[in-house]
Amino acid sequence: MERDVLLVGVSEEITTENLVKLTEFASYKRYSHTYDRDLLFGVLQPGEWLYIKELQHKAGLQSVWARFSSDPAITGFDLLEEQENERDTIAEVLYTLTPQDGRGIPLWLDMIDHEVRVTDQFVNAMVDQYIHPELKQRFFTKKRSNRPY
Repeated sequence: MERDVLLVGVSEEITTENLVKLTEFASYKRYSHTYDRDLLFGVLQPGEWLYIKELQHKAGLQSVWARFSSDPAITGFDLLEEQENERDTIAEVLYTLTPQDGRGIPLWLDMIDHEVRVTDQFVNAMVDQYIHPELKQRFFTKKRSNRPY
């Protein structure tokens, strides 16, 4: 906090299974892949967020579930433990930066993602241009493509 900079990570596809560890959600444990995003789908109101101290296990980070738009799906964000006093501020800023009728991701993140996304087509072109065909065959071609039938 020396320079008043907050470090935040935003996640759209949440595949954590932490809520089933709580007594209130224990009955869902019997189902495989009971993701937090499914249990919280449509539960939070727009602008609402949820932080459960007992479920924190990422070293140095705190994880929060939030609903930043009218979309019923949740979004997650992580912040540094030493910035926990700013959790409300971070949630409010992310909510403010997210289009109300969007999918729950702050607009500027979508804009940046659009500009810097590395497509499969781009990666394939780079591999074709810079990797010798024999190395490409050895490291990138699936063995099953060499089946005799």
